[in-house]
Amino acid sequence: MPWFPLALTTACLTAIQDLLGKKSLQSLDAAVVTGLLGGISALVLGGLLWAVGMPPLQPGFWWILLANGSLNTLGFWTYNRALQLGDLSLTAPIVAFSPLFFFLTSPLIVGEYPTSTDFVGSVLVVLGSYGLNWQQRHQGYWAPFKALWTQRGSRLMLGVALIWSVTANLDKVGVLRSSPLCWVFAVYSFVTLGMGVTIALQGNWASHWEQLRPGGRNNQGRSPWVYLLPMGICSALAVALQMYALTLTLVVRVIAVKRLSTLMGVVLGVVFLQEQGLRHRLLGAGLMVAGVAVLLQ
Repeated sequence: MPWFPLALTTACLTAIQDLLGKKSLQSLDAAVVTGLLGGISALVLGGLLWAVGMPPLQPGFWWILLANGSLNTLGFWTYNRALQLGDLSLTAPIVAFSPLFFFLTSPLIVGEYPTSTDFVGSVLVVLGSYGLNWQQRHQGYWAPFKALWTQRGSRLMLGVALIWSVTANLDKVGVLRSSPLCWVFAVYSFVTLGMGVTIALQGNWASHWEQLRPGGRNNQGRSPWVYLLPMGICSALAVALQMYALTLTLVVRVIAVKRLSTLMGVVLGVVFLQEQGLRHRLLGAGLMVAGVAVLLQ
């Protein structure tokens, strides 16, 4: 399975990106972080594309890019906003809900139909969401599911899962009409422009300039680029590997393995950010990963 190491490396890089993103969001606005993430990633991807050469573009490429880029701009901003509002180990694993949405989006977009095994895996993912909120058990059996809707960060991340279940399928269509590097470079360039417009409309770029300028420091006394630059590099490499994996197997398999980043995110959040509740959150994340494992059968 040549696609598996590509997807697994994507998961590792995504977990590191989440950790760096959480650190960045402690001092910068979600729109600024998303825009800079897209810009840094686009520069890295553009360099790689220049090295390998530009492929011919197939009909429909630009329309797919418009749809995917718009949804990804919304998804990336919402993703970082959710991380800003909640614990990394509580919000990031919610993205694992996306396999549920693939039952609808994959048949419609790329004609891939999940099986009964995929259904079992998806149920385990849902049960994992219960484990993530296990600290609410004293409020009743259904309290953790209710908390998913009352906690804004978790609710936003659920919306991200829906958006990305659409964009992941559009990614495969876009890659087949160009190349993996060309497609992700185009998407990240689109996202960078989209977030630039958002930042301009919000008028909050100037408030972050003191941190982002040469020699600037954040509220922790460090340059924000210490987190932003490696985050952008991790993002670029992760998404490039993901696109290559999509050309080798079904979309749902690649995304399922990528969701292993949720378990990695729980551990990183506790170790590096001193987030609490490792035991019950690992239980939930573990159930989600078990669901991913079943989806791979």
